[in-house]
Amino acid sequence: MHALSTFDIADYANAIDENGTNISSSITVSQAIDTTKVGTQQVYVEVVHHNVKAGKMVTIEVLNDAPVFDGLADKIVDIGQDVNLLEGVTATDTEEGDLTAKIEVTGEVDTTVEGTYTILYSVKDRFGAETTKQVVIEVQAKTPAFEGVEDATIFLGTPFDPNEGVTVTNMYEETLYTVTGEVDTATAGTYTLTYHAVNAYGKETTITRQITVVE
Repeated sequence: MHALSTFDIADYANAIDENGTNISSSITVSQAIDTTKVGTQQVYVEVVHHNVKAGKMVTIEVLNDAPVFDGLADKIVDIGQDVNLLEGVTATDTEEGDLTAKIEVTGEVDTTVEGTYTILYSVKDRFGAETTKQVVIEVQAKTPAFEGVEDATIFLGTPFDPNEGVTVTNMYEETLYTVTGEVDTATAGTYTLTYHAVNAYGKETTITRQITVVE
C-alpha cells in the first residue's frame, strides 16, 4: 500500500467459514497500520466465528513513490528573450499530490550571451524521496532574414530602387545591410544584385536577386 493512504484490512484479507459463507466482516487486526511511515509493518489478523479463532501474522509494506516532473525539456531560446525557468514546470507525487511549490532550481541563463546553459531541477517529498532532472538551454542569435528580395522584370527607362520594399529582420538593433551590383535601366539585360546583412551577433545572410530589363 502507498503511504498516506487509508488502511482497510478488507483490501488484504478475507475469511470464509466451513459452509462457504463469507465472514470477512468478522476480521480484526491487532493494530492499525501507520501510513505516515514508509517500510514494512506487521499486524496480527484474526477472525472469530462460532467461538473458533483463526489468525496469522501479516506483513504490510508501506510504499512511497518519488515525485515526477512534467514540462521539462531541453530548449533553444532567442538571444534577448525572457526566460522563466519555472514556467510550465510541475511536479506531482503519488502520495502527496502537487509538489510544484517545492521545486528547486540550480543554475541561471544569461539570455544576453550566446551559449549553452545547464539547469538542474530537484524536488523532494516529505519522506525524502528526491527526483532530479537536468535541462540544457541553448541561447542562440538568429540569422538575418530578408523580405522583399525577389527577382523582377521591368521595362526600359523604369526607375528602379534596389532598396524599395526590402526589409531585414533578426538584426538585434542593427539595421544596415549592403547591396552589391547595379541595374542599368537604360540597357536591356539581366542584372544580379547581392544583398548582405550582418547582425549585432555576427550572424550573416547573403541573398541574390535578378532584375531583368526588357524593351
